[in-house]
Amino acid sequence: MVTSSTDLAVRSRVNLAAKARLALQILLALVACALCARAIYYLWMAADLVRWPFELHGGESTMVLESRLLNNQGLLAGFRRLYGPQQTDSFVGGNYPPIYYLVWTLKPGPPAYPTGRAISLLAGLVAAVAGGVAAYAALPGSRWVRVAAGALGGAAFICTVPVFQQLSIAKPDMLALALAAVGLMVFEVRRDRAGAVAAGVCFALAVLTKQSVGFALVAAMIAALRRDWRTLLTLVASVAGIVLVVLGALWLVSGPTLFEHLVLYNLGRDWRQDRFDSLASKMFFIHWPLLVPAVAYALWGVWRRPRSALTYYPLIALLTFATVGSEGGARNYFVELCLAIGLGAALAVGTLLISRPPLAPVLGAALLALLVFYTYQTYTLLVVGKYVPTRPYVTDAYKNDVLALVEKTPDPILSDDVNYMAMLNRPAVIDDNFLATFVREQGYWHDDGIIANVAARKYPLILIPRSQTDEQLRQLWGDPLVDAILANYRRTGDYTFVPK
Repeated sequence: MVTSSTDLAVRSRVNLAAKARLALQILLALVACALCARAIYYLWMAADLVRWPFELHGGESTMVLESRLLNNQGLLAGFRRLYGPQQTDSFVGGNYPPIYYLVWTLKPGPPAYPTGRAISLLAGLVAAVAGGVAAYAALPGSRWVRVAAGALGGAAFICTVPVFQQLSIAKPDMLALALAAVGLMVFEVRRDRAGAVAAGVCFALAVLTKQSVGFALVAAMIAALRRDWRTLLTLVASVAGIVLVVLGALWLVSGPTLFEHLVLYNLGRDWRQDRFDSLASKMFFIHWPLLVPAVAYALWGVWRRPRSALTYYPLIALLTFATVGSEGGARNYFVELCLAIGLGAALAVGTLLISRPPLAPVLGAALLALLVFYTYQTYTLLVVGKYVPTRPYVTDAYKNDVLALVEKTPDPILSDDVNYMAMLNRPAVIDDNFLATFVREQGYWHDDGIIANVAARKYPLILIPRSQTDEQLRQLWGDPLVDAILANYRRTGDYTFVPK
């Protein structure tokens, strides 16, 4: 009789635990649906920005102009100009690897803002789907829990501020991340040497799109070593082979200055503590409900799930915080960390909801509460007027007047804002003023030719809509060039100079 009562109590507790687990799994599915709906909203808002005629973010115009070098001059001559020696009478940044330029150039028609932004938008969607599939493959147990966790991970990635703000920007970040996410997906789905080769191809293409998108590769290398040293060797060989072939071919075309463009131009930036404090605090304040469970999952997974790249990904991607304080650091530096913590948080909750230890349902409920809070936050805090970008009709209104002025002025125009040159398919004397300033100060480029052209009054117009005071202009272009402008040109407006 006593034994029968004990058995009944045990069965009752088991049934209660099963019902609690089922309820939590249903809640997981509901949270995933709510976050997916919000992700669709962010994608829709980004799509609305694709056709905005002016530059939305610094650097877009540079990418348009440099992609057009390949489109207008052909691949060989274009790459030679992009990565070859700098000329003293002009500056071409060329500090990104070639894949993004190639994708933008090889599509029909000349490179322009809408196509570059469309590439970023589609790449963000690919990254979300591929990341979700990778999470599904990394998670054991119930299929529908794995589906919900995968959907949650992909949607959480889209619903992070750096990502939904980057989706509509024509720069390489999202394409590089999409390639890295596909690499993770292949690495998790195909756990053999063929999968390592295919993943290696994707990781190599990601690095050849943007040098800094390499945390997924490092995570996969650690997981490959935990699987089998042959898998690691295969992965490394495939990545190294592709990178060396591509960079070797570019070296033959452009010469040793390729190293300057891709490496030296991106190193030696000053550290700005104020920038680090601002970016890091905003990142943590908003995204801690994803970051904390992702890191906790990674620390647990090092021992319990060592053969998955997604185990190490959140920990490796934390190194992003060591880079955002450098001069030029911005929110886009965080996009790979956003993928890592989105997938890590989804794996954390999925793991708890399929686990059998007594504390698993309690911890799963606590973690789901965090994700419910983050989902609520996306609907109430991450909204238009605070974080969601919209078309800047008011702030960009003056640009129509500048555009009209540029359109009626013959080339060449010296400008601190190449937005207008990109829009009108006109050449830029300096295609990246921020980078040119850094490179000049480091001694990798000299602007003697530009100074000589100013002294000879060869520019019919000097345009400075972004640096309207002499002090700002001196910080950007340096004293010798500004002195030459003031000696040979007269100011005719807030942002225009014409020859005396």
